[in-house]
Amino acid sequence: MSFKAAVDVPLIVRSENSNIERRISPAWTISHLKSRMESITGIPASSQTLTLNIATSQAKIVLEAADEDSTQLSVFPLQAYAELYVCCSLSYFVRVWVCYSGTYGAWPTDERDINN
Repeated sequence: MSFKAAVDVPLIVRSENSNIERRISPAWTISHLKSRMESITGIPASSQTLTLNIATSQAKIVLEAADEDSTQLSVFPLQAYAELYVCCSLSYFVRVWVCYSGTYGAWPTDERDINN
């Protein structure tokens, strides 16, 4: 029986305060990734929403699970140089605008601006 080691995947990590490339191991758990992202983004791990944007797909994948301490990243479709958006999940409005639109900059004046 042979075991194949998980190969690290380079991702582009984006947040309101950072835009950097980092190598992520598929063997990491979601909670481990969040703790690693805290030092890069300044967002506390407990307040993070992680969204994966893969270039070959229009869908954005939220990295979440019922048990983030044991769910490995290998269950998600990681691809080299995909974008990982790290957002503060304290506000639903902020999470929708930043994580799902990938937009950083001027905040919309009301909820209708999100749909435009």
